[in-house]
Amino acid sequence: MIVRQQLKVVESVASNRVYTCSTGDTASGTAINGSVIDRLALGRLYHIAVPFAIGRAVAGTTFADEKISVAVSLQHGDSSGGGDMAAYSTDNQPDDAVFNTSAMTTPMEAWSTGPAVISSREGAYDLTAAKQFIRPVITITAPGNTTATNSGDAIDVTGGVVFQYPDEQPGRAGGVGAFSTSTSTST
Repeated sequence: MIVRQQLKVVESVASNRVYTCSTGDTASGTAINGSVIDRLALGRLYHIAVPFAIGRAVAGTTFADEKISVAVSLQHGDSSGGGDMAAYSTDNQPDDAVFNTSAMTTPMEAWSTGPAVISSREGAYDLTAAKQFIRPVITITAPGNTTATNSGDAIDVTGGVVFQYPDEQPGRAGGVGAFSTSTSTST
């Protein structure tokens, strides 16, 4: 039997702009709740979820403390509207990714005075005990050095969930699709 890892990527945070002041889509350090994903309607039942975030700073800075941190976690609930969402598992939540520290040490992700591309660390959640609906939660924290309102110290953010390790038989999740098995013993 050939088994291949099949992934399904669901973008849940389409386009959000994080500002270092309070006059933007989202202020620095504020949680961005992704769209609710019905994990039973994906066509297959996936056993692992990896939330992710990717950001692009629109401008660089020469500020002494230009540290940017990216935190990502997973919530679950019974409501498709997301009203009962709660943290799924803090044990599986990855450490924050930290970029552009003034210490400039070897394990740093990157350091530059120009625009930066940032991403979260990987943290895999076992969905065995998860409720039907899940969503990623992303928090970007950046100090900034100005009080720019909509163009200076901003980070464009997108994110979602990568689903991994589906059931072997397609069509089992939510009754979507059909499959058949044929065994022939003729010689």
